[in-house]
Amino acid sequence: MRYIKYWTSKSQNRGMSYYHDIIDWIGGYPFEVSSPEEVFEFFHAKGYDLIKMKTCGGGLGCNEFIFQKRS
Repeated sequence: MRYIKYWTSKSQNRGMSYYHDIIDWIGGYPFEVSSPEEVFEFFHAKGYDLIKMKTCGGGLGCNEFIFQKRS
């Protein structure tokens, strides 16, 4: 029991406990990847304009987008 308490409360040094890491990992699969072009086309068709975009250049990481609704 002491091991489980240690393992689930291990957030002091990491920011997230091991328990939440596993829940996040299990809940994160499967996932679908969209290219920046697909994201742009999706929102453009719904009446949004791209204001700013930051990509991870094909590496690991998240792309960031700022869209604004057309008036």
